[in-house]
Amino acid sequence: MRRLRVVLDADVLVDAQVRDIFLALAEADLVELRWSGALLEELRAILVDDMGRQSDAADRLCKALRGAFPLGEIMGAESLAGPLAPVPAATDSPALAVALSCEADVVVAHDRSRYPTDEVLAARDLEVMAPGEALAALVEILGAQQVAGVFEDLTAALDVPPAELLRRLRHFEQVAPIAAIAIGAHLDAPGYPGMLREYLLGSRPADARAAVSDL
Repeated sequence: MRRLRVVLDADVLVDAQVRDIFLALAEADLVELRWSGALLEELRAILVDDMGRQSDAADRLCKALRGAFPLGEIMGAESLAGPLAPVPAATDSPALAVALSCEADVVVAHDRSRYPTDEVLAARDLEVMAPGEALAALVEILGAQQVAGVFEDLTAALDVPPAELLRRLRHFEQVAPIAAIAIGAHLDAPGYPGMLREYLLGSRPADARAAVSDL
């Protein structure tokens, strides 16, 4: 059975911490990432034109993504034909063009308005999810232990001190609360075992609760 095939929208790629956890999941062969030249061009434009980052830094990031996942680039995804045309994927959402070209399972995006309705996408077996929703789904599919282990390996590789680790978890919690609870409890970070207990006692989706309870 193939791994979940994921496309990260440019508005997700600009968030280093959220981007890194998805990249780490891909490097651990838990998911497959797909992208295109047009998607990286959009990422660069957001970084430089909208966020005021240095062009050299943006170019290094795009080069690093290309180098890390050379087999993930979808060629010819700048144009779209078929049942979803005239959806303007080429101009409005390069991530959608990639997803349809490679038969992806999930697009992870903050701005849902750039995409067709769930009903239209369901005909292509495609979902658009916010980062928190996607990571919660991965906790269910992969198990909380695996997702937490990837985060732990990532922070260990960066030699993150305990205070910085807690700060990163707090930031991550704002975007992906279920995944943050699973990771924090696995790492025994201050406050997170209690949050896990509250989560397990709360009204939460049964599958996600069962996965997190494995911790």
